[in-house]
Amino acid sequence: MGHYRLIFRGKLQDSTGRAEAIARLATALKITEDVVERSFFRQWPKTVFESDDRAKVDNIRRIFHRAGAELELLETAQSTPPEAAPPTSAAASAPSSAPPSAPPSAPSSTRPSRRAPLWAGAALVLCAAVGLAAWYTLPLWHHEESPQLPALEAALAQQDLLLLAHVDVHRAAELEKRYLGSDDSALVPAAGSGDLFGDLMRAGVDPREAVDLALVGAYPGDDGFAIAGVLQGHFDRERVQRFLRTHYELLPPVDGDSAIRVRTAPASSCQQARIFAVDITPQRIVFAPPQRLAPLLQRLQQQAEAEIPLQAWRDFRGTRIASVGIFAPKSAAKGVHGIAGMMLSGASGDLAAIEAGYLGVQASVAPPGLVLSAAASSSDGDFLDRKQAALDSALAEVRSKLDQRLPELARLFERVSVFRRHNQLGAEVSLDRHFSDDIRRAVDAALTGLFASTDIKLAGASAPTEQIDKDAAKFDRQYDPAQLPSFADSPGLADAPSAWSDGPFALGVESIGVADTGAPFVELQARARGLQNMADDGHTARVIVADALDAAGQSLLDTPGCGSDKNRQAADFGSASSGSLYNNGEATDYRENRATKKIQLRSGARLDQVAQIRGAIELLQPVETIDKVVHAPFAGKSLEFGGARVAFGEIEAGSLSYRSSGDTGQILAVRALNAKGQVLRRAGGSSFGPVLGGSRLHNARYYGVPQTMQVTFAKATQKIRYPFELRNIYPQPRSTSYSPPFATHAAEPGQLQQALQASVPAKKDSDYFSPPLGRAQAGPLRLALTQLQVSRALGLMAQFDLRAPLLPGLEHNLSGASLEVDTVVNASGEEQPLQTTQKFALTRPGWLFNGKWQNNADYLEAQTGLQQLHYDGGRPQSLKGSITLHFPLALQQRRIDTIEYGKTYSIDGVQLVPKALGRRDLSLQLGGETGRLAAIEVLDADGKRISGQASLYDTRDGHSTVRVSIGGVPHTLVIHMVEKSTTRKYPFEVALNG
Repeated sequence: MGHYRLIFRGKLQDSTGRAEAIARLATALKITEDVVERSFFRQWPKTVFESDDRAKVDNIRRIFHRAGAELELLETAQSTPPEAAPPTSAAASAPSSAPPSAPPSAPSSTRPSRRAPLWAGAALVLCAAVGLAAWYTLPLWHHEESPQLPALEAALAQQDLLLLAHVDVHRAAELEKRYLGSDDSALVPAAGSGDLFGDLMRAGVDPREAVDLALVGAYPGDDGFAIAGVLQGHFDRERVQRFLRTHYELLPPVDGDSAIRVRTAPASSCQQARIFAVDITPQRIVFAPPQRLAPLLQRLQQQAEAEIPLQAWRDFRGTRIASVGIFAPKSAAKGVHGIAGMMLSGASGDLAAIEAGYLGVQASVAPPGLVLSAAASSSDGDFLDRKQAALDSALAEVRSKLDQRLPELARLFERVSVFRRHNQLGAEVSLDRHFSDDIRRAVDAALTGLFASTDIKLAGASAPTEQIDKDAAKFDRQYDPAQLPSFADSPGLADAPSAWSDGPFALGVESIGVADTGAPFVELQARARGLQNMADDGHTARVIVADALDAAGQSLLDTPGCGSDKNRQAADFGSASSGSLYNNGEATDYRENRATKKIQLRSGARLDQVAQIRGAIELLQPVETIDKVVHAPFAGKSLEFGGARVAFGEIEAGSLSYRSSGDTGQILAVRALNAKGQVLRRAGGSSFGPVLGGSRLHNARYYGVPQTMQVTFAKATQKIRYPFELRNIYPQPRSTSYSPPFATHAAEPGQLQQALQASVPAKKDSDYFSPPLGRAQAGPLRLALTQLQVSRALGLMAQFDLRAPLLPGLEHNLSGASLEVDTVVNASGEEQPLQTTQKFALTRPGWLFNGKWQNNADYLEAQTGLQQLHYDGGRPQSLKGSITLHFPLALQQRRIDTIEYGKTYSIDGVQLVPKALGRRDLSLQLGGETGRLAAIEVLDADGKRISGQASLYDTRDGHSTVRVSIGGVPHTLVIHMVEKSTTRKYPFEVALNG
């Protein structure tokens, strides 16, 4: 007896067209045309049916023949004859009411057996489960390589090939549908979006449906790479040409040449323009530089052999969904620009030993997911051995450290493996449906370590308990824009004045300064209150800057000759935040949206030249909305209105995947409701795209299990424009500031000795948020350890509260005091050395009374903290360290009469750069010998001091940042430098309570 297979190779009868054959098969098989097309007309050869029953095989073959499709019959002889089966007949196979016979081993009995139906039912359930699992994982383990693939690869594999890329689009689309989100076969292209996927779909070319296979080769070119490629699938020439006309610039045809010539980058783009010739047939699209197209088509027609070895490439490519091979790494480095080119050039020593490099994406079966691979091939076995040992050692070291500090993150590295196969060395990373959960657990563990000493419960650490979103925005079915409130009438604006307001919007300068690149910038902040029917992401309103002008009306912004104009790109408003303001003890709730827009001045321009900034805020106000709902189960269901669509996938443990497509600006909100119709609070989520087909995939997590999904669409909108003009670019202070008197003075020796003998009252436990963990005395200072956290993720973190007598010269002194913890004593009394030091400034408590600053205590105080990341011990028994005080005996003033942002000032070994001015503070970058810097005063143009407390922050590269609180517009800086000083050092040990 033989085994039979029916193979479909795409062959149709001469009188039958493709569409006609699909329609006939759909009718005969009682399935939709879409299923027929996906099942049999995507990729050939295709196994349609296989069985040992010749009658069934012939019947299927006849069905396809009548539909106009020809199947090839393959017969394989059975190597081992099957076991004899009991003869069957019509009578034997007919349903019978007689009781089933007992199993052979069962004793003879006239009582009907109940086990046979149970075993039969269990077997049926098992078969169904196996079948379901096989169907679900089919795109992972079932792979039929296109018979044309080797020939296509060989045609592209010319002598000068540098890079070859392969994508199995058909399998990628199947995996995307099954594992990345909802299966939505009716994606809607966004109108006028200008993106690649949108243009393809508007032209009638769905890349997921039309393309089965993509191959792209890169070769040396005059400027970087020359690109050629082949797309295999089924294409309509008119539709493809329509897409090319939309997305690229069509060039005049060449006489006698049917290829379409296109320019890939328009003149308005900064990208280098490339000219391609495109040959389109119903089964294939070939594109290449014009001089390469004819030879490539000839190689395809002749099925030419590869001019370079491809076996290693094919071994790696195998059944991967996508692969990239670099066949001449050293030469390829010359064609790669930017950071990648620098990295390849820097690795020239390794590249000399590498013959080829590969990247790939592979599907895994258990668990279903993807495996990302990177490999290199070399005939130098010693080189591969050394690199493998180095990779294994580095991976083991990382895992070992993370096992001790953060095992949750170490589990992520269990997904990474190094492999060596023949002359290939590589690494793989496995990604499955639990990958995001592993990342979330690692983040939760880090946060748990951060809040280890508190009672905070972290979302996501356990199963989500239902929580209702009490701040969920309400949408009006009908809304009149005339009802929009006036921002100027909003309460609580005294602390945040704005330079301009109109309707529900206000606008002001948030900060000015000089970027690290040296370009001056102005940052605007727009605010809106009381907006109604706004999208959850706030993007129905935006800020547009038209220009920044000097006093003569000349533009200070660059107008690029090509590419995007980032200065004039719109800045969208963000999601609304809720707040409450109190007036006479009564709370007023409000919702506020904000947008930030930063512009950079052209090269050579200065901030003081800006006389005017013009622009507008645009509001696309939804005046009519509509809700659409879908009830659980959600998988396979969708909601659509106008040109927007939302298709839903599976839900698991409060997480739901869905896909948005089309004019997504119409989608105002996607919300989950419980059984009572209440909006569930979101616990987080993510989104990415566009993916295949131009859609965007979302994953939302909720507190509770959604029973209904509600999508609010904008049914009608009205565009409202609010022009603005700013004539003052300096940030307006958030509130009037009253600065305490300047108190950093030189210390007199007599005063100093007397002050060091003074004592200060201890702070009571009731004065702290929670009682201190320990106390100590360090000379004249009292210390209280207010917080201590020890975790594998964050090491050791400690927070101290300090009190000192009125020590002369130390009040507001930036370099007057430092705290060092150098030893940790564990529970066993063992000492572990540390190296942590933090500067701090002492201040005198006080308040503002009748417009004047009043000191209310006869002592100085400070709060400071430190962290030691590389700490592997447990909870300490005590901390040992010292406090160092630097008393200035002589100070000298240096002045910067007019502040120029971005300019470097050198003052007695200190490099000072005014970087930015905000509403609350002035930021200065410091370098050099900052240990002598005692204080910085800021004066306005009238010479009045407008500065308050200064804070010093250490940064990378040996620099520090000083932020000085201000209450006006800075004009002059007064720098106080220490000329002479004396130092006192006081050791301490803080023993932890209990």
